[in-house]
Formats: sequence, C-alpha cells, structure tokens
Amino acid sequence: MNRESKFKLWHRPTKTMYYYEPMWGNFGAGDGWIGAIESKEYEKNGKRYSPSNRVQLEPVECDWFEYIGEKDKNNKEIYEGDTVKGKFADDDGINYDFIGKIIFKNCEFYCDNADFPLYIYESLEVLDD
Repeated sequence: MNRESKFKLWHRPTKTMYYYEPMWGNFGAGDGWIGAIESKEYEKNGKRYSPSNRVQLEPVECDWFEYIGEKDKNNKEIYEGDTVKGKFADDDGINYDFIGKIIFKNCEFYCDNADFPLYIYESLEVLDD
C-alpha cells in the first residue's frame, strides 16, 4: 500500500488532539520536541499554519496515531485509533453493521472487534476525532 505518512497526536497532559507537522520542530535535530497543530485549527484551515496556531510538544507525552491511507464516506481521513462504523458482508452475502476502533495487527489495519482487514468493509464513517 502506498499512502501518505502522517500522524495525529493525543497530548495526554492537556487531553488535546493535534496533527503532527513534520516541517516544523526539532525532534530530528535532537532537541526533543515536535511541532504540531491543534486538530480543530488544522481541520478548519488545512495545512496553513502560523506561529499563533502551532505548538511544541514532548514526544513522550503523546500517543501517536497513523493515517491508514483511506478516507471515510464523508471524505474524512481515517487514522489508527479512530472509532468507525461500517458494513461488511460474509461469504453467504449476509450484511453486518459494526462499530469499533481502528487497530494495526498482522501488518494490516483492522476494526478491533472484527477478524477481517479494513479493505473488505463498505461505507466506513469516522465517529470521533
């Protein structure tokens, strides 16, 4: 799978979701902080950022969630850890509805309460951020 590499960050001390901004920050330079944009600001303005809407975060204070390379039926990006709802059909053609969190296991993304990789599901919808 060829997908853009990007991440959401849950900053545990402030209980706030951010988007990792790889073009801003000194984590790779060894200073120990990363640049991020609060998720509400990112979704409102896209990748446009200024000194007023970016923050410095300690990587060890964050839970990282990887973009899975897919969008839901509303064109919203799906990340590991998102709660989604969707449908799938079994081998007999019986349709099932499900709700669950996106996890990564066995080198594929799954819903935490199903035994099938995500690519078989239809009409996924992200329920939370």
